[in-house]
Amino acid sequence: MRKTRLKATRKSLPTKYNKSNRPQGTSSTASRCTTNEQTTMESDDDSNSSPSSELDSSVDNDDSDTSEIESTEEESLKKTGQVRDRNKKKNEPKDVWIDGDITVKDREPHGDLTDQEEGLSEIEYCEFFFDESILQLITDETNTYSLKRDGISLNLSVAELKIFLALWIYMGICKLPSYHDYWHRDTRVPLVEDNMTRKRFIQIRSRLYFNDTDTESNDPLLWIRPFLDHIISKFKNTGGEFSPELCSLLGFGGRVVSYLCRAIKEPTQAAVSFDNFFTSVPLVVHLKEEFGLLSVGTIRKDRIKGCPLLSDKEFTKLPRGSYDSKVLKDQEIVVVKWKDNKPVTLISSWCGVEPITLVKRWQKADHHYHDVPRPKIVEVYNGHMGGVDVFDMQCELYRPPSRAKRWPIPIFAFLLNLVLVNSYKLFCRDNQYTDQQIKDGNKDFRMKLISYWLPKPVKKRGRPSAADVAAAANTSQQSSKKSPMPPTYIRVSENGHWPVHRSKRGRCRLCHNGYTTFMCEKCKVLLCLNQNRLCFTQFHK
Repeated sequence: MRKTRLKATRKSLPTKYNKSNRPQGTSSTASRCTTNEQTTMESDDDSNSSPSSELDSSVDNDDSDTSEIESTEEESLKKTGQVRDRNKKKNEPKDVWIDGDITVKDREPHGDLTDQEEGLSEIEYCEFFFDESILQLITDETNTYSLKRDGISLNLSVAELKIFLALWIYMGICKLPSYHDYWHRDTRVPLVEDNMTRKRFIQIRSRLYFNDTDTESNDPLLWIRPFLDHIISKFKNTGGEFSPELCSLLGFGGRVVSYLCRAIKEPTQAAVSFDNFFTSVPLVVHLKEEFGLLSVGTIRKDRIKGCPLLSDKEFTKLPRGSYDSKVLKDQEIVVVKWKDNKPVTLISSWCGVEPITLVKRWQKADHHYHDVPRPKIVEVYNGHMGGVDVFDMQCELYRPPSRAKRWPIPIFAFLLNLVLVNSYKLFCRDNQYTDQQIKDGNKDFRMKLISYWLPKPVKKRGRPSAADVAAAANTSQQSSKKSPMPPTYIRVSENGHWPVHRSKRGRCRLCHNGYTTFMCEKCKVLLCLNQNRLCFTQFHK
């Protein structure tokens, strides 16, 4: 009789022999023994059956057991939320992309959503956010906290709080390693020392408080909640360029964008831009259908898998400035792939390829600039993105010192800086400042607020005291001192030494005998320059 050799396959136990269904107190060895005994008994009873029928029956049993296991495992995984419905993606309709382009919509996202104010000063923009109500709240909470902590009220007033904030802002402009350096004998800053003592400044900063924390609450920002809510409500009342990249750390993607877009008062007159962290086809469609809001942004390749654009490998063979575009059918949404240094993919419901403009690009091969065609979608994206980087740059330039043992202080310092930057941006928008004026005027904007919040020097009536006379004499002596001698490397340098005429005469720094009205523009010293004496020439040799 021909023997048939069967290859043993390792399969999982049937469902009725799984560990989860095993009776309590039964070991795995006992279950295996029971299984072997049952198999032996069945084989003895069916000894007259043919080998082929045995194989067929065993295969059928194994298939039924395996399908039973898979169905049981799938149901258990669905209950725990570890597996999605496999048929869900199969039933979803696929996007249909066709060749074409969309027309440019007349949409300006730069903040004409609110009435622009004309004739307002820099102070009025700042005090729109820092009004008297919030300053009075901080004053009251600080006095209450100091009374609970020390048993003595700090007796802080709104006027003194403004002085404290002005000095704090000024410390972001004039940076020193520590607070004590502003009052130190060798590194003192008169603007800080003359308006508040070091002890008082440290005392206010250590007792600065914003909310009563005795109430039971699970809010992690309870300590600073009133001030934070006040600032957020003020920001929502002012329209501006919207960039959801500010919330990239939250990690909610498209849901965050959709939630933030609810705050736009007139979405049909606005547009938003975002980077590829957020961008997806469903998000662009949702913003357009739900809010009537147009959008533009870069998009990752794995989020437009069904779009038949040219591959990156094909783009490498094309010249710089080449592009390919596809339109989502019945949606007026375009995807454009453009080659600059490397291919970049953008999606938009706002604008498409036309009109194409030419931009200058440096070509390494021949060391010349060449005109490269640029689609409209790239121009719009470059013009309206990067606001977060500009904000970070302007905040970092004059950031007030924020190191502290209590965590609400750094948050308050950040919000203070945020208010100053946004106030300045609104001031520049309403006064139609250029980019260069915005860059140069950030410090002057803060200095005007500092000068306004600091007390004005009071002119005393009557005869001056002996101290005032001595101070005036010391000032006159300092003003009459001769300018310091420039370093040798500056004196003998070969450029920048030009004679400048002055109305007041002074003694020559080289011969010390003659008087002259000519001063070197670079060295800042008086030197003879006439027919008899050429000290100006000799001094720079």
